[in-house]
Parts: sequence; C-alpha cells; structure tokens
Amino acid sequence: MTEQFTLFVSCPLFSEALLADELTSISSVRDITPGNSGVRCTATTEDVYRICLWSRLAGRVLLQLAEGLVYNREELYACAAAVTWETHLGPDATIAVAATGSHSAFSHSNMPVLIVKDAIVDRMRTAHGRRPSVDVQHPDMRIAVHLTSIGATLSLDLTGESLHRRGYRTDGVEAPLRENTAASVLIRSGWADAMERLHRGGGLSYPAVCADPMCGSGTLAVEAALMAADRAPNLDREDFGFLRWWGHQGETWDRVRQEARERAAVGRLTFLESGSRIWASDRDSVAVQAARRNAARVGRVAREVGEAGGDGDVSHSVRIADLIEFQEAEFQTLSRSVVLGPLKKQLKGVTDAPLFLVTNPPYGVRLTPDDPSDDASVLYAELGEWMSRSFAGFRATVLAADREQARHLGLRADSVYALYNGGLKIVAAGLTLDRSNRYSPPDSGPRRKQRQADEDPSTGVPMLVSRLQKNRKRLKTYLREHGVSCYRLYDADIPQHAAAVDVYTDVDGMEYAVVQEYAPPKTVDERAAEERFEELCEAVARVLEIPAAQVFTRTRRRQRGSAQYEPLWNAESEIVVVVEDELLFEVNLTDYLDTGLFMDKRSARELIGGRAAGTRFLNLFAYTCSVSVYAAAGGAKETVSVDRSNTYLDWGARNFGLNGIEDDVHRFIRADAREYLASDCGVFDLMYIDPPSFSNRKGDPEIFDVQRDHYTLLERALSHLSPAGEIYFATNLRGFRLSEELQNIARVEDISAETLPPDFERSFRNHALFRVGRL
Repeated sequence: MTEQFTLFVSCPLFSEALLADELTSISSVRDITPGNSGVRCTATTEDVYRICLWSRLAGRVLLQLAEGLVYNREELYACAAAVTWETHLGPDATIAVAATGSHSAFSHSNMPVLIVKDAIVDRMRTAHGRRPSVDVQHPDMRIAVHLTSIGATLSLDLTGESLHRRGYRTDGVEAPLRENTAASVLIRSGWADAMERLHRGGGLSYPAVCADPMCGSGTLAVEAALMAADRAPNLDREDFGFLRWWGHQGETWDRVRQEARERAAVGRLTFLESGSRIWASDRDSVAVQAARRNAARVGRVAREVGEAGGDGDVSHSVRIADLIEFQEAEFQTLSRSVVLGPLKKQLKGVTDAPLFLVTNPPYGVRLTPDDPSDDASVLYAELGEWMSRSFAGFRATVLAADREQARHLGLRADSVYALYNGGLKIVAAGLTLDRSNRYSPPDSGPRRKQRQADEDPSTGVPMLVSRLQKNRKRLKTYLREHGVSCYRLYDADIPQHAAAVDVYTDVDGMEYAVVQEYAPPKTVDERAAEERFEELCEAVARVLEIPAAQVFTRTRRRQRGSAQYEPLWNAESEIVVVVEDELLFEVNLTDYLDTGLFMDKRSARELIGGRAAGTRFLNLFAYTCSVSVYAAAGGAKETVSVDRSNTYLDWGARNFGLNGIEDDVHRFIRADAREYLASDCGVFDLMYIDPPSFSNRKGDPEIFDVQRDHYTLLERALSHLSPAGEIYFATNLRGFRLSEELQNIARVEDISAETLPPDFERSFRNHALFRVGRL
C-alpha cells in the first residue's frame, strides 16, 4: 500500500482557494482543506514531487510529523522527541529549525527553535551514536515549527528554497512582483484557463493574447509563457529538500520529471502553432533588457544538459523566450493593432477572443521624482483612459496599492480582490473593456477636494464617513494583532442613523458589508429613515472602497416565532468563506437575518477552543456550530451539537468539513435542547449554552423565555456536568439578570466584561457570559 502523508502547502495569503483547485489538477491529493496562507491535504510521495514541480502558487511543502497540545517547554520537547527523526534524516545531515506563530509559554522567539533542535539531536544521538549538525544558511533539511496558543505542529520542509524562486529572475527592478503572486494574478485574469483549454480542452476557437504594457523585469510575461508552454514552473530547478529526505524515491522522481520535460516540449510547439501571442513592453530600456535576460534563462539548465549529453536539439524544445515579444515603448503610444500584430486581421470584428491585458504599474512611487504632477493617481487615470480607448474586447487585470488607487482608473471594475506580494497587501482590479465600460475621469484631485469642501462635514454622508474612518482607525491595532477579519464597524453610533455595520473579509481578501437597520420608531417619518439608511450604505461603500453590490442590507426588528430562522427573499444568494483564528466558516450574507457567525461571541469561541483539549463537549442551541468547530480544533475528544434546525446543523457540518474535521466522534443532533437534557445523554466536561432570548416557534414544546427559564435550563445542564466541568452560558437579552437561586446549586462567575470584544463595546448591555460549575 502506498504510504500517505499529511502536508501543509503554503501560499500567499488570499490564494488558498486557488491553491486548493491547483492541487486537485496537478496531483492526486485528498482531504484538501484550505487554511490561513496554505492548504492542508493527504498525499503520497509522488504527489509531493508533482506539487514541488508543478505548483505555480505554492511557497513551501511541509510534511507534518507531529501535532499536539503544548503548554510548556517540557511538553514541546516531548512532542519533538517522540518523532522518529531517524527515519527521515541521516546522522550526518545538517539541519536548521525555524518557528512561526506564537505561544505564551515562550517569551523569546528563538526559544522553541532551541528546544526542538535539542530534542532532534538527542534522539538522533541515541539512535545512531552521533548527532546532526546545525547549518542555518545551507542545511540539508529544514524543520518547521508552527505554534498556536495551545499547541505546536512539527514538519519537514521538503522544498528547500521557497518554490516561488524559479531561478530565472536574477535581473530585477525595484519592487518586483513575486513569481507565485504573478501566477495567481494570471489565474484570476483567465489566461491560465485559456491555456488549459489550449493544451487539454480541445484547443481555442481563436488565438489568445496576453499583453503587459508595463512589464518591468518581465515576471508576469514569463509566468504567462510558462503557462502557455505547459511547462512546470520548477522544471529547471536542480535542488529540493526532498532529495536529502530518507523517504525520497529516486525512480519516481525521475519519472515525474521526465513527464514534465516531454509536456514542455509538446506544449511550446502547441502554443506556437495556435498563433497565440504574449506581448511585454516598458518605457524603461533597462527593465526591458532585464526582462529579456530573465526569459532567456528559462530552460537554460535543460539546454546545458542536452548539449553536454548530445541529446538532440534540446535547446529548441525548451526555449520560451521566443514566445514573448519584448518592446521598449510608452504604453500611451501602443495601439490594439501593434499589440495584436499579425493577428489583427484574423481577430477583426471578433468579440469572444481570449484577449488579456495584465499589468503591474509602478504604484506608490513617483515616475519622475521632480515632477509633483507625475504621481501614481495620474498614471492610473492615463492607463484607464488608454485601455478604454484602445483595447475594447480585452479583459484587463490591473494591480494597485489599494482600492482607492484602483478607482483612479476611471473604469467600472467587475471585481477588486486583495492579494499579498511578499508582506505587502495590494489589490487587483478585474475589468471588462467594452462599450458599456467607458472611461470616466475619476472624481479625484481638485474636483474631489472641492466637492468635499462643499459638503457639510457635520451632516449626512460626510459625517458618517468621518465616523466610520475613526472607528476603523481605533480598531486597526486590535484587528491586526488578533488576526480578526470579520468585525463590527459601526453600531448606531449616531442616533439618527440607527443601524449596525458588520464587515466580512473572505478567504480571497474580498470585503463585504452587512448593514442592519434597526426599525425606527413610529414617530419617525418613513421616507426620512430610508434616506438616512441610504446615506449610511453610501458611506460604508466609500470608506471600505467596495462597490455597492458588496453592501448587503436588512432591517432588524424583534423576531417572532420562526421568523429569525426563515430565509429572506433574495434573487441570488451570496455565500462566502471567512477565516477566524485560522479556522474557516461559511457565511451567508443574503438569505437570513443572521449570517452564520456571531461576531460578538468571538472571545467565547476562543475560550472554548482553549479549554476543550481532551474533553467531551456539548453545544446547546448550536446554530451553525462555530463553537463546536473551535472545540474540535482545540482537541475535544468528542463534540455534540444540538439544535432544532436541520438547516443550521447541515451548515455546521459544512463548517466542520471546511476545516477538515470529519471524525465520527463529532455528532450533530436535531432536538430541542431542553428535551435533550431530559434524556440520558451522558456526562460532559465542557458545555456552551447560548439560547435565544425568546422563542415560540411552531413545534416547540412550550414558549421559551431566557429570563424566566434559564434557571431550569442550567439546573438540567448541571446534572450532566462532570465534577470539574464547566458550563459557559451566554445571552444577548438586554438587561438580563441571573437568578440569585442559581448560587445555591452552582459556582457562578460573571465574565461578561472580559469577553466583550472592543468592536462591540457600544452593545455591552446586550452581552452576558457566565462560567458555571458544580459546587
């Protein structure tokens, strides 16, 4: 039987979903689970080789060796010492250990590195009588340690140097685009799909064109050419970490690499015969020369091998530089005819040809330092006008520093998504260039300043923009330090605009807003209330720099009976996947009053996750089971999620699946919580109970009122609690008062204040959380 391994394949943040799709197409990996900056999967040794050779998005391939709960130095040492390092490394190997993440037990970032290193060398010395040496710069094998608040994961780095370093880019320009980031942009642009159709989808109806009018050192053009030639991006690479791994299978690796060489030879000719074309130009002659040299390096190693071994005309079969036409030119001087070249007659009048314009302008820097008018905003306006005028029929993808800068293109964007280039967060705007999307000078510079000066800053949209910007600035540090991407931006801060604004960022970096209007009093004019609500929605779109289509609205009134569980009417559902504390959750922005993730319970979820290790966990009124996901991820040996709604339990099961948690010990039970507690359900070590404030849904055995009924509910729960167990009881009932009689049967601690997130400080009266235990 072929041995299976657990891998974590890293990638730039917001590229996880793309990587998951790519892994499916290039290998036979299973159990694919996108996470934060990477994808977890189950793979064979051959899969490892295919990923290292073929992945255009991956950074590192980490073979997971151990994962466990760690609370101190001794436990980390024990975790590392339990790994059979002698089956992976030779006694004379050199190693380097690197750590990511953080843990409160390790005050210095180098401490876990030293602990794991000591455990490895001690075990190897016991097994072989001698120990491996440390070589931080050029080790035979790198060991990765990832820390969380409660545990650690130890892995072998099978890549060696990061896979984004293809080896062709030695000539560069300032602020270069990383190769795997460039590949992700080309995939989103549609170019990669067009090349897939060319090589494996029966061909193209018309030749494809990819143009970059500001190519810099040519990274986008070279990555486009690698796709065009059906060439593995790391085919030229001679060194991988797995070559020194004791699990390495030389024959399998040789076969996988030979298959890639044969595909590259055929793929290059297929692209040339299709008549397709890649154009790259720049006004900087030095940049164009660097781009040419970089492109010429692709296949250099293969050419040298062919020439030395007399293996035929290998040079011709691997060269991709001649797939790209490089020119020195100002983009303003280029026309559609010049870029299409010999294809202009063939494509005249064609509206569905695969034409792509993908570029990375020099955002954030002045093109001419001494000319104050020559800044990035002017450049983007000129670029937008030029694309609109000259490139009808193209699909454009333009990188920018942020959404505001992309807005200066003066064109309607179909999508604006975030991505990371190294440690720098940028955006990419996708635009369809046709007659319905004509250039309109952006409302910026003097015009925008004059308009803003004419607006009364103490009223309407300007006032709301100011408040939203202030709130965002106040929360910035908290959001960054806690890795929070979904948060409340506004909560009826201004009485006349009584609404809540929640921001959701999906795994691709796209931001969405849900604006929930609180029902105005009957004394308020209905039309005036509508106008104020529209003002708030406009301000939200302006501050977040998102199109109106990404602002979703609903009116929040007191829900009677089953209303809060019933779908709202929407023409099309908008369902996204978000990340919280490295866990994934499905969020529905359109179909229900609540989206599926209670943001105000963020701290409660974290609490449960930190206390769940080794426990039997019960989640009553489980909703979409997000707290159960935290418990399972935190090491609970069993979780039981109870809710009356099959819809929400199915949703919860999907949340478990998103996180790769599919064990039979995690159960979903459709039942009334009170009836479940009245049954012989066993004993639990940890419980989370978050009932509705009021419920009289059809089918309920009786009306539930949390103020009236919480004592009975907790009394029943205590009868199923282990002696040292804990119950976390939450409610959003404004002015809730805990029954004094509860003190006679339980230990009770009010932890409401310490678990209130800063983005919900205005709603403190609606937040109550108690820790309850047996006397």
